[in-house]
Amino acid sequence: MKSDGTKRRIHHLSYPPNDANSINCGIPELYGSISYSGIMEAISAIQQFGNSSSLVKRDFASAFGHIPVSALDMPLLSLY
Repeated sequence: MKSDGTKRRIHHLSYPPNDANSINCGIPELYGSISYSGIMEAISAIQQFGNSSSLVKRDFASAFGHIPVSALDMPLLSLY
């Protein structure tokens, strides 16, 4: 449930598990993970680019919704 009490729609495109016919079966595992930059990477970038650089912090609370989808696969999702 969402915080406002409404229901959240979930599309489970890997069902049934380990089935060669599921939509997600051909996607390598590395595409299913996200890694964020740490503080040491930020410090390194600032040192590399100097005083003229800008540092931006983002809130990725809704990161699950930012998944790239091939235009060829969009009709399979039935969301478009």
